[in-house]
Amino acid sequence: MSDRELKKEISKYAQDVAFGVLAYVRADLTPVQRTFGAFAIDGDDILFSTGKSTPKIGEIAGHPKVSFFLERRDQELRGWKSVLYIGTAAPLRRKGA
Repeated sequence: MSDRELKKEISKYAQDVAFGVLAYVRADLTPVQRTFGAFAIDGDDILFSTGKSTPKIGEIAGHPKVSFFLERRDQELRGWKSVLYIGTAAPLRRKGA
């Protein structure tokens, strides 16, 4: 399977997932996981929404390496799949904000 085909398959899989788990490290190096239902996959990017004054925003700013785990719950055990994105988080600003 080519990289392009694999990315297409991952994107299709991700569209059918209702919740994702964001993992990051706090300032004291404690690992944390947060479930997100408000996220979108755009190519290799994952966009998720959260309040700009939430503690996780400050924690991620200090340690921007994160992972985002996706898994469909309606799978048969024999063909179980999941997706783990690993990357660097960065805040996005709305136009005019």
